[in-house]
Formats: sequence, structure tokens, C-alpha cells
Amino acid sequence: MNLSELRKALARGEDSSQQFKADVKNPESLAGEMVAFSNAAGGRIFIGVSDEGEIVELLPQETRRLNQLIANTATNNVRPPVNPHTENITTPSGVVMIVTIAKGVSPPYADNNGAIWVKNGRTSGVSRLAKNCNGCSRLQVLYMLTKHLLRD
Repeated sequence: MNLSELRKALARGEDSSQQFKADVKNPESLAGEMVAFSNAAGGRIFIGVSDEGEIVELLPQETRRLNQLIANTATNNVRPPVNPHTENITTPSGVVMIVTIAKGVSPPYADNNGAIWVKNGRTSGVSRLAKNCNGCSRLQVLYMLTKHLLRD
């Protein structure tokens, strides 16, 4: 993605396929976003961008920490693990990291607590489909994902 394409994507705002984060430090929150995108059609997380779509100052040295956090979260906090793709775009205001999560091939996806998350527009980004589906069959969870039925 070049700078012009980035500006166009940011101008569209947040929706069910893209989320903005000024910074990411909490692996549990990041896992919820990854799970929700994997359970839906996939999507992108723009790190270094405010909720209003403004590029904030994300320093180039932060990308190493973020790449490590993203890789660890995708492997250790998402079940089954996912493989995010990251891309760093240098702008006059700082670096924007774009994390692309593909639509999952083995749904349902859950976080370490067994919570299954789905995309719910822009507001909070994700909604919990079920707090703990350890007692759910795979068929029950797949039905909940397609019909957005809540178990809780």
C-alpha cells in the first residue's frame, strides 16, 4: 500500500473490515480483534492511527515491539493460531503499521479464554458471541457464527 492508498483507506473510517489503533499494548484486546476478523471476512488493523483516522506519531523503533506483540498474540492468544501479515508505511507524521488478518479457514476462532468474537460494525469493534464455548459442539458454534445467535 502506498501513501495515497493509505489516505483513501483512512478517509473511509472504521467499519467491520478495518479498525484504527493509536497504539497496541494489550495482547488480550488484540487477540479479540484477530479472532473477530478471522471469524468474519477478514480485515485490517491500522496501528498508528487515531479513532478519527488521523495519523499519530508512531516511531519507527516501535515497529519491532509491535511486530513481536502481533506474532506472539497470533500464536499464543488465538485458537487456532492465525498468520497476520504486517506492512509498515512511512508517512510525514510517522509510521503506520497495517496488520491484515485473513478470513479464517478453520472457524470458529476463539481467544485463550474460549471467548468467540465477531465483528460488530465500528462501535466497539467486536462483540462476544459466547463467553465460553468449551461445552459447545463445533456445529453449534458454526451455527451461531452464521446466524449470530448468542449463547450467553
